[in-house]
Amino acid sequence: MKKLLLSVFTLAALSGTENLNAQTTTHFIHKADTTNISGYTTALDHPDLNGNSSIYPIFTHNYNPGGGSGKYVIQKQSFWKSGATWKIYNDNFDAFKNNSNYNILLPGTDMESFVHTSDKGNTTSNRTYIDHPSINGDPNAIILVSSVYGVYNTNTFGVFYSGTQNKWAIYNQAGTNTAMGANKEFHVAIVKKNQTNYSSFVHTADTSNTVNNNTKLDHPYLNNNPNAIVHITQRYSTMVGNGVYNNHNVGVYYDGSKWAIFNEKDQVFDPMPNGAHFNVVFIDPTMGQKELTTSKDLFELYPNPAKENGSVNISLNNSANSLATVKVYNLNGQCLAHKTIDASNGDYELNTSNLHKGMYLITVENNGNVSSQKLLID
Repeated sequence: MKKLLLSVFTLAALSGTENLNAQTTTHFIHKADTTNISGYTTALDHPDLNGNSSIYPIFTHNYNPGGGSGKYVIQKQSFWKSGATWKIYNDNFDAFKNNSNYNILLPGTDMESFVHTSDKGNTTSNRTYIDHPSINGDPNAIILVSSVYGVYNTNTFGVFYSGTQNKWAIYNQAGTNTAMGANKEFHVAIVKKNQTNYSSFVHTADTSNTVNNNTKLDHPYLNNNPNAIVHITQRYSTMVGNGVYNNHNVGVYYDGSKWAIFNEKDQVFDPMPNGAHFNVVFIDPTMGQKELTTSKDLFELYPNPAKENGSVNISLNNSANSLATVKVYNLNGQCLAHKTIDASNGDYELNTSNLHKGMYLITVENNGNVSSQKLLID
């Protein structure tokens, strides 16, 4: 048996009402059509949401669930709870677009979620500061935000971390001259660390992944997976130089092989700025049911779970030939290591001494086929 030695580098008082819902985070795709559109609103219908006042949903416009053609949505939009029914509405009262689609996230116990309301005590200029113990002092937190009706909000917004306040804030993308104002309400969902029900990461638009109005995501659970459900919030980041404003509605779409984030526009595209950042959270509908596989399995992985400071056997099946590429990912989509091997030799050993406790994704690529399996280090 040959040893595959992979060097792994690890990358290094509540503001509102908490979600007391007992479920785990779930999701669905809502299609706005003639059965649920009334004027400038569309009514959501889901058993975990209907009549539930203790859940704070998040939405993202999905241009084309499953791929293919879709609909642009240029209106600023928010949630509104009408009686027992949650609705999405256009803040400018335009007629709601028929056959538009939305990814709906219902935060559960594996997230922390609440309503944040801007007021005189937490708001200045174009921002309102969130005060929550889970994210205060944590510039690496991943947060999703959706506007909800308190007063009408026609501004595009995002989140950013203030190193002076040691808090996260929701801000207007139009700049510091556009006041946030009081009584704006937002649903906030905070990603809990070390959970496995969903994946999250921060995406940065740059010259390698951005063309025109869109920036491509690259994650092993998302690539070649048109059924993934992706949720995003814009993030102003000063971690790598100056932050970038992107004063445009954004949505997600599937291009046939990868998911992308795009600036909404019906006709002339507004370019995606280099350096724009996004919090990305997604649930693959197949997770927990089957491993992500785009071809028949190329390998077996054992033992699994494995121990820290141990090893894992990667046994390639008989269909593997020539050269194969083995990659190790964490659930944030970061490739921690990769190695090209001679697949005809059969078995290889992965050293786990640099893998900390948690869930990882091992992928093997050979002759255009890709197979992936989860690896648990305990």
